[in-house]
Amino acid sequence: MERRWFSGGNAFELAPTAWQAAVATEPDERERRLAAIAGQSMQVLFRPAIPPNLVERGTLPLPGLPIVSERGRVLFRTALKLKQHNADVLAGHLLGLLESRGLAAHPLDWMPDDRSPFVPDVYLPLAAWVAGRAVQGPAELTADTWGDFLPAARRSALSAIRANDPARALALMTEKIVDEPAEVRAGLLDVLDVGLSDLDAPLLEKLLSDRSGKVRAQVKRRLARLGRVDVSEYDAGLAKSYIREGRAGIFRRRLQFEPLPIKEGAETAARDAFFRGMTLAIVARTMGSEDIPFLQHWKWNSDSECDHALVRLVERTGSQAAVDALGNILLADDGELARFVWTIVPRLPLEMVRRWQERSIDDDKQSYWGPLYGDLRVYGWMPAERVLSSRAFKDVVKACRNDASDLSSPIEGALMLVSLLASAEAATRALVELEAAGMSPTEPYAVIMRLNATLTDLQ
Repeated sequence: MERRWFSGGNAFELAPTAWQAAVATEPDERERRLAAIAGQSMQVLFRPAIPPNLVERGTLPLPGLPIVSERGRVLFRTALKLKQHNADVLAGHLLGLLESRGLAAHPLDWMPDDRSPFVPDVYLPLAAWVAGRAVQGPAELTADTWGDFLPAARRSALSAIRANDPARALALMTEKIVDEPAEVRAGLLDVLDVGLSDLDAPLLEKLLSDRSGKVRAQVKRRLARLGRVDVSEYDAGLAKSYIREGRAGIFRRRLQFEPLPIKEGAETAARDAFFRGMTLAIVARTMGSEDIPFLQHWKWNSDSECDHALVRLVERTGSQAAVDALGNILLADDGELARFVWTIVPRLPLEMVRRWQERSIDDDKQSYWGPLYGDLRVYGWMPAERVLSSRAFKDVVKACRNDASDLSSPIEGALMLVSLLASAEAATRALVELEAAGMSPTEPYAVIMRLNATLTDLQ
């Protein structure tokens, strides 16, 4: 009957006898009634059979925070579609902004990956639902129930146990971590960062022979922070091939360590490989110093590539005291050193992270994307006066006035950065100024600022 209609013909003679008896005798009305009966049959009577492997799920749970408003949901979904360098990083920024206001994304707008060990705690009920499991609390995690937990829930439970009973958390990890996939093993090692001590060394040394290179690299970082990684005297002696000790100041009395000049190419690659294979403590000791004094006496801004290699070395192998000291050095510099802070942001105290963010919005526009490559850690806090007076915001306003229909990539980075950092009041006031400057109503990267401003009445 359907094919007959599609070809422009009548289908009365093809209809079942009962249908023919139920319709009128006038041809046009007869075909209309047949179409109505056929449509009802297709939608109601002839439904697909339930597949035999269909799994019935329980009621979809909600996250552990209130859901963002309907208007916020629309903006959140739109923001997720931005052409940003990494979709997972973008989602992390947006979720962080919502959580800073005590809100969560709607499950139909964003659903966590149940296999990931890095799901935020407020979305653990959803991750459990995706995996078809029940949500469990930290107190229930034991060696017997270990397999009942999703990777993210297990990591969260271990973190809670680690904060209150480090010995129990260490015992659980020692017994169970070797049976997990490589990605999960690497993620669980982050739990040890809280209160890392020599008591954790036996487990770490056991994992030095792990089959995963990623896990071995994570283990070496933590052993280096404990001073447990050793290298040959020959390798350590290479430090003097790349670093020299000198004196600075008018009277040449101030100790100074500086990178030796090298040629581009093979020598640069060899120096980078040296720093990747060393630890901060060993390099400092080879040069006759300790870790923090070595950083304080380093001649910064003489070789940018070597500076960055040293910063990465501190992030991987430095103690927390060394990381804090480095953070203060970089943030106190009037030049370009503050750009390297994003490398050590995961290990910095929040007060220093805020200082770094304030520096970032006053940097030149070519580096506005830099802080957005990873986790900003703190979202939606910066006062309106600080945001509106920043170089990043002024660059956006200037670009809107010059050509409101097309913002360049650096300006898009500036707009995204201030949108994620601004307080609700700052976002509202910023939108007013940007619209007055002629910003296009359809500007894609303004959606995050609009989302931020929408959250004002939901705090």
